Amino acid sequence: MSDRSELDELAQRIGRLRPDWQNPERFFEARSEIAAELRRLARQQSSAPVHKYSQVFTPMTRHDLK
Repeated sequence: MSDRSELDELAQRIGRLRPDWQNPERFFEARSEIAAELRRLARQQSSAPVHKYSQVFTPMTRHDLK
């Protein structure tokens, strides 16, 4: 499953997340599972290779021209 479809699926699960008055723990368990999946996706993104053209360039100042 691609990261995009995983994010879409997580967004749908968040949208359906509601307190369950019959079983209050169910809400917190579901919320914790979603949070864990989001953290996993974030770790995958931070370890993904950076494209060679996506470097951040800083503007030059007149001190750089000397």
